[in-house]
Amino acid sequence: MNTRLARLFGTCRRVCPSFEESLPLKRVVRLLGVLIFVSVTIVGGSLIFAGPAENPAPLDAITSKPPATAADPTASSPPPRLTAVAPPANLSDFVEDETALLKLGKALFWDMQLGSDGKTACASCHFHAGADNRSKNQISPGLLASPQDKSFSSSLGGGPNYQLTAADFPFRKLSIPNCRVDAPDSSQCPAEAGPAVTGGCPDKDGDGIADKDDQCPGQPGLMSYHGCPAPDSDKDGITDDKDKCPTLAGVARYNGCPVPDADGDGVNDEEDKCPQVYGVVRYNGCPVPDTDKDGVNDEEDKCPTVAGVRENSGCPPVKQEIVEKVNFAARRIQFEEGKATLVPASLKVLDDVVTILKENKEIKLLIEGHTSNNADYDLNMKLSRDRAKTVKNYLIKKGIDPSRLNTVGYGPNRPLNSGKTRAEQALNRRVEMKLSNQ
Repeated sequence: MNTRLARLFGTCRRVCPSFEESLPLKRVVRLLGVLIFVSVTIVGGSLIFAGPAENPAPLDAITSKPPATAADPTASSPPPRLTAVAPPANLSDFVEDETALLKLGKALFWDMQLGSDGKTACASCHFHAGADNRSKNQISPGLLASPQDKSFSSSLGGGPNYQLTAADFPFRKLSIPNCRVDAPDSSQCPAEAGPAVTGGCPDKDGDGIADKDDQCPGQPGLMSYHGCPAPDSDKDGITDDKDKCPTLAGVARYNGCPVPDADGDGVNDEEDKCPQVYGVVRYNGCPVPDTDKDGVNDEEDKCPTVAGVRENSGCPPVKQEIVEKVNFAARRIQFEEGKATLVPASLKVLDDVVTILKENKEIKLLIEGHTSNNADYDLNMKLSRDRAKTVKNYLIKKGIDPSRLNTVGYGPNRPLNSGKTRAEQALNRRVEMKLSNQ
């Protein structure tokens, strides 16, 4: 029995995927019980079951042949006693016409005369021996039946040897015809038409969810959203049930997530030419280049093609001995008092600076003019600028490219000391030269 039940369950799992959810085990057992009742011998207008009983019915009440007596020693021994069993209370859930059911039982299992072995019905023995050529679902010839017991013939559409059809079986139809162990038709909405998948209730949008349970009965939806369509929280056109990033707008090729940005530089990987290195948009996601590989990017490097140091804005540092020579020369430059005119002794000093610049053509020079604070501020500012320009003009006259020279006048704004004495004021009146490779 266990093997047969397993096969039966397996069949309905394949036919009805929702079988185990929609059909409780109790209902399966109840149905199988009814089918077993129908399959046993049905005589005398009641169902009978083999088994011991305290008050068994007489055998002659259920068979055509009387039990053995002393007057008839050739009679067969009585079979095991049979006990009448009351039909289940819910038989009407499965059987439409109990009277027809009893007649059908008689038609199929009428000949209960025992054979010589005292155990097997004659009809069963003849059938298995090939003496009975009836097919399945063909009613008994009824050779031992009395005229009144042949009343089943007309109700079933024919007499002995009649071949039964599906219409002759008085059972209720199943709600899911292809699932042989499903419950009988028990529509949840008996007053309204609906498909079997919704328990016979209406389903206007055809989504398999009954309108009474559907929060969006006019739109096909999903059970997980109570019959409504899956939402699209981030409005990216991909519903949340398929969106791996339901709160971030994304694209279908990334399952609803944004195009990734592996290096976190704000340029997505599909547009980033350096997706694993942090960069900037203007270089398509790559870092600002550093042509000379000196660690100072080209946008900040004043010497982008020559390796230098950050302290010198990416340019090579000027040799210290050159710096010292130029500083020494700058301290010896002198002007006429209150004027921007060089004294003759300063010319020889500037000639030494010209020689240095010509020998080091990559060097540029910034000329700074400074004054003391013992005169009018505006006059000092103008004087500092004029003196710086005087030095520049002399160097240009000696053949130095003007693009290598720059000037600035600071007036009294960058003193070397407090300027309280004449000696301190003299030190503050000066020209400084700053070298660079920028």
